[in-house]
Amino acid sequence: KGKFVEAREILLRSAEEDPSDSECHRLLGQIASELGDPDSAIDHLIDALRWDPRNKHALTMMGNIWARDKNDVDTAMRYYQATLEADPKDHIAANNIAVQFMQRGEWASAGEWFNKAMAIEPDYPNTHHGLAMVALQEGDLPSAFYSACEAMRLNAKRDELYRQSSRLALDSARAL
Repeated sequence: KGKFVEAREILLRSAEEDPSDSECHRLLGQIASELGDPDSAIDHLIDALRWDPRNKHALTMMGNIWARDKNDVDTAMRYYQATLEADPKDHIAANNIAVQFMQRGEWASAGEWFNKAMAIEPDYPNTHHGLAMVALQEGDLPSAFYSACEAMRLNAKRDELYRQSSRLALDSARAL
């Protein structure tokens, strides 16, 4: 509910009582990240991974922080890969790898990873949106339109991703 400061106080007490609770440290890392403190988030996530090196949520969050806040894609990719080693069916880690390739302009690799994410979870709207962007970049307008529409159909939140997918669908339709 966005009550990060209150939640942090409860979690800090919980971490004192049971310092080996990996998920408690992971949640503290998430709160620190939400509050705009990536260095503190990394410290908490290191604690989470010390107690459970296969905590896939902590691994993915570390990847996100290294990519978004530290601009270190190589380190982010290592964390996403570690997530997939812990859980080969983690579609979010596969999707995040695809996004990193896409942001580097490596469209073929991005497409491969989006397809891997799609094979794991075919109803994730972010993956459909990514596939639409790859298809548009490759000049495959019918596929771009279809994937953008699928991203919209699967996005119940009607959030910013939905609006971006809508624009992508319209742009693809106009180009067609």
